[in-house]
Amino acid sequence: MSSRGKKKVLKCLDLFCGAGGLSCGLHLAGIQTVAGIDFDAAAIETFNRNKLGKGLVADLEKITSDEVRALCGGNVDIIAGGPPCQGFSLSGFRDESDKRNRLYKSFVRIVRDLKPRAFLLENVPGLVSLFNGRAKDAIEAEFAALGFKVVH
Repeated sequence: MSSRGKKKVLKCLDLFCGAGGLSCGLHLAGIQTVAGIDFDAAAIETFNRNKLGKGLVADLEKITSDEVRALCGGNVDIIAGGPPCQGFSLSGFRDESDKRNRLYKSFVRIVRDLKPRAFLLENVPGLVSLFNGRAKDAIEAEFAALGFKVVH
């Protein structure tokens, strides 16, 4: 509660936001998405039309954390997102060397630099089960090193 008795609205940044499905769900839960980033211009056009926050077309491997912070207007309470899942999907090729499998590292970097209170990383079940769980273990270890308790 703030000093005036109003409940604080949690602010969220949506990475790999696509058209904004995750942001829409967060909005329904009372969380305000202030910005979303995706490299797909058509998806960001939809994100912006849905008035989910400021959408930006950008490559998350190249954008700096300072640029992300400026887009958000400062720090955020939650960073959410769904890094690409094609390399883990049971309906895909399940290729451990798929370069998209490493895009979660951009998510980790931005969480590290913006220091939110929490994060939500959404992906497909194959992320946990494929490749003997190596991807899941690597992701959990990186977030644990940042001080987060990871639950999946």
